[in-house]
Amino acid sequence: MTPDAAEVLLAEGACCEATCGGFQCPSGWKARSAANEIVQPSPDICCYRTCELHVCDAGSDLTLRGDAALVAGTTDDDCCVSTCSTYSCSQKGYILRLDAGEITGGVGGNSDAACCAKSCALFRCAGRFKQVDNPAEVVGDTAEVCCTAGVDS
Repeated sequence: MTPDAAEVLLAEGACCEATCGGFQCPSGWKARSAANEIVQPSPDICCYRTCELHVCDAGSDLTLRGDAALVAGTTDDDCCVSTCSTYSCSQKGYILRLDAGEITGGVGGNSDAACCAKSCALFRCAGRFKQVDNPAEVVGDTAEVCCTAGVDS
């Protein structure tokens, strides 16, 4: 004798535990691997919290990683990277970019390439032009930015 549809549904409900296989993780959470093998679905069991939900320490130069939505984490160490604002340029004549407080070198860390720009100290003015005052403190490498009218002394 073949069971009817109601008997089949009742039997499946009694024999099987729900898994995370079809569970929808909330925003800021990502599904764990092998979801079909994990039972008792809930956000904490089926999903991992991503760095997208983390807030970096406001009293620091930290900002969320660029890949925060893909990375599991709940701490500044897991989820945050330093902006360039406290980076020290190692090349002579280079200074922090004007947007140093808003950019990072990424997950690999800050570097001269990411955080620094030429200062006017490296630019030589021609003819009757001289360098601006404090050229080592001015980001630029053009006559328009680095030079003023007058004779260099």
